[in-house]
Amino acid sequence: MKKNIIATIIGTIILFGWQALSWMALPVHNDTMKYSAGQQEVMTALQKNLPASGTYYLPGADPAVKLSSEEMESFYKAQIGKPWALVFYNTSFEGMSPSNMINGILLNLLSVVLVIALLHMSKAKEKQFAAIFGLVMILPVFVILQSVLQNANWWSFPWHFIKGTIVDLIFGWLLCGLYLSWHFRKLNMKT
Repeated sequence: MKKNIIATIIGTIILFGWQALSWMALPVHNDTMKYSAGQQEVMTALQKNLPASGTYYLPGADPAVKLSSEEMESFYKAQIGKPWALVFYNTSFEGMSPSNMINGILLNLLSVVLVIALLHMSKAKEKQFAAIFGLVMILPVFVILQSVLQNANWWSFPWHFIKGTIVDLIFGWLLCGLYLSWHFRKLNMKT
């Protein structure tokens, strides 16, 4: 149990450390968000027209108005070739708070706990370094395919927006996977 706690703490530090390095020191996320010189006009229009914090699909059909399937199809056909936006809007900027950091650490901690549990359930931790590492690396690839790329597919997220997330998942888990593989392989050699 003590060895699993140590592995969880070190794995969490590795993941969080990579993410901090990726966002603050490396150019991984330099172009994640684009800049608009007309941002003040856009923000004024958003503030005037969006009632609350949330995610908005523009132009979208009013959910309060019940459209028939024919009307819905006609509405969406009329949008083809025209601009559209997916807007993540917040009524108040809160800045980076300590709770964001704590939540990030907790999410990484839970992720490492789940990976270690999976290693135990699969008995991969009793195998060779490559088997342990391979199992760990399947997980970020799965998340990329089922979350990042699925959202990019359905919502047309541009490459500049998702590439940093993909890099973070691959490299963060590569580093954590190397450590976990070494850790459990070392334990296996002692038994």
